[in-house]
Amino acid sequence: MNTITRWDRSADRVIARWEDSQNAVSLLRTSNLTCFRLAITSKQLDAQAEAAIIESVKLENEEASQKEIIRQKKKPTTWKWCDRRI
Repeated sequence: MNTITRWDRSADRVIARWEDSQNAVSLLRTSNLTCFRLAITSKQLDAQAEAAIIESVKLENEEASQKEIIRQKKKPTTWKWCDRRI
């Protein structure tokens, strides 16, 4: 399975792609057809960056959950008074 880089996910069209076990080279044409782009990526670094992004999203979600718990704890308690007659 080929690693899909940020360059390949853009609106640019991949014209050609070459790769070996360590690197990938993509020749792309821009969406407006006025120029080309040559993207050279390291598969190892791309995998590390992808793992870091996944970890970052995980940590952000955990942090958001913790902030929500803190927010709920800080919420003022509303007291409900009953008017009971004995």
